[in-house]
Amino acid sequence: MDEYQTLITKFELLRHELNLLNESYPLESQEVITKSQELDRLHNEIEAYKKNRHTKRVSSSN
Repeated sequence: MDEYQTLITKFELLRHELNLLNESYPLESQEVITKSQELDRLHNEIEAYKKNRHTKRVSSSN
């Protein structure tokens, strides 16, 4: 599994965990907020990875 797919798998797992937490806790609970922040950080990491990968492809084609 490549790095991108690993990040996506982690993202899906965290999203599932957040959905489960949301069934037991209100949205404003610290548990839900913390998990949501983890998901946000991972989303940012995925976007940075995609941008970096795109930049490498563009620079190597020049």
